[in-house]
Amino acid sequence: MGLALGTQAQITTAGLIIGIYLLLVIQGAVAHGVYEVLRGNAAQFGKSLFRGMARFVPMILSSLLLGGCFVLIAIVGVMGTSMLWASIGVIGIFVVALPATLLMIILWCKWTVFIPVCVVERLGPIASLSRSSGLTGNCRLKIFALYLLGFTILYIVFFATAILAGIHPIFSIVELLVDAVPLAFFNVMTAVIYYELRNVKEGVSIESLANVFD
Repeated sequence: MGLALGTQAQITTAGLIIGIYLLLVIQGAVAHGVYEVLRGNAAQFGKSLFRGMARFVPMILSSLLLGGCFVLIAIVGVMGTSMLWASIGVIGIFVVALPATLLMIILWCKWTVFIPVCVVERLGPIASLSRSSGLTGNCRLKIFALYLLGFTILYIVFFATAILAGIHPIFSIVELLVDAVPLAFFNVMTAVIYYELRNVKEGVSIESLANVFD
C-alpha cells in the first residue's frame, strides 16, 4: 500500500511538473504566434513552439517568484483571519482576507505581461517582472477591467454549455471544447495587452516587436 501511494505521488508530481512546463511553453508560443498574425504573417506552430521552449527557464523562474508572492500573501491572509476570527468574527475577513485578495489582484495586474516580456525582450526573471510593472503603470485598472470582462463572458458561456450538456449528451462534446477556451483566450489577450502597452507608451510597431524573433 505504501509503495503504491509513493508511486502515485511520484506520478502526480511528474504530471504537475509536465503540466507547468507545457503551460509556460504554450504561453510563450502564443505570444510569438499572436505577433506573427498581427503583422500579417501565418503563425507557424513549430516556430512558435520553439520560441516558447527557448525561454522556458526564465519563464519558470519568473512564475516561481510571482507564485511565491501569492502563496505568502495567501498564508498571511488565512493565518490572520484565523487569529482574528475568535475575537472579532466575520470582521476579520474584512480586516485581513479582503486586503490580501486585493493585493494579489493588484500584483497580478502589475505583473500580467511578464511572459511576453520574457519571450520578446529576452529578460531574466526579476527583470521581466520589473519591466511588466513599468509597462502596466497607470493602466492596471483597465487591465483588471479587461480580465474581469473576459472572466464574466467565459463564466456565462460555461454556465450555458453546462446546462446544455445536462439536456442532451451531444452537448458534452461542446462542453469539452469550451473547457479548452480559457487558456487560449487569456494567453492571446495577455499578448495583445503587451503589444498595446508597448505601442501606446513607447511607439513600438508590431513589425518592430515581431522582428526580434527573426
